[in-house]
Amino acid sequence: MAKVFPEVAQVFGKHDRGALVRPAFLVAFTSDLKESYKVVLEHLPQILPLLVPRNGNSPDDLKFKEAVMKQLKKWWQEENSWRDLTLLMDVVGQIQEYFPVTPHSNFYLDEFFKRLTQGNREVQTAAVKAICLLLVTNHTPSKREDALNKLNKLCTGNYYDRRKYLMFCSAAVECLAPSVLTGMKVYKQFIKLAEDRVANIRLGYVRTAMKIWVYAGDETVRGEIMGSLEKLREDSNNEVKNYASKACEYLANHKADIVKGCLLYTSPSPRD
Repeated sequence: MAKVFPEVAQVFGKHDRGALVRPAFLVAFTSDLKESYKVVLEHLPQILPLLVPRNGNSPDDLKFKEAVMKQLKKWWQEENSWRDLTLLMDVVGQIQEYFPVTPHSNFYLDEFFKRLTQGNREVQTAAVKAICLLLVTNHTPSKREDALNKLNKLCTGNYYDRRKYLMFCSAAVECLAPSVLTGMKVYKQFIKLAEDRVANIRLGYVRTAMKIWVYAGDETVRGEIMGSLEKLREDSNNEVKNYASKACEYLANHKADIVKGCLLYTSPSPRD
């Protein structure tokens, strides 16, 4: 049943009858058979809109949403596989807008921060993307402020913390609107890494700065980033210097197309 449920949900959802298949969905979703619930979990961001309105707050809607979040939390607490953890983080991040601020969402935000210091790079990358989505969809101002303070502290932490902050910035520019990033003071913290004492962080800064320049949509931010890249063209490390030079040339040559939104972002190789 789990394998055909995405198609069944599509049929019922198109005719505004998604609520009728909620019981069948929960049977598959709460199954003890891993193969069964994983099939539904992988399609949950597509299935959920067909079963419940995003802002649905009727007693039945809220009861259904609570059952979904409760089951997700159960799997999170039981799961050890990094592949399944990354899937759960991706799914939870995508569906948060369907749920009101609850103890479940606050639980996940705290858990995702823990994953920034645990597991492999795939887990950490999934964590920063999920944190970005949770920050703008489902938290009170005080909780959001607390999370941003934690993220900004990474920028002044040890080498591994600063690498994670670069990961966060790279994910954030793809997930969040430029105005949100400005309000979160991400750019202000990020630009400090252009003067990091470790060459590998400065190299990571150049790579991420190019992406931010493309997505920023703010000429003030773009000017500050370009100024930092120009300084790095004189860096003491040859790889940083060469990559910064190529970055400046690339952005200067393609600025008109990028600003018009006509050019897809592609990072030049430092060895090109």
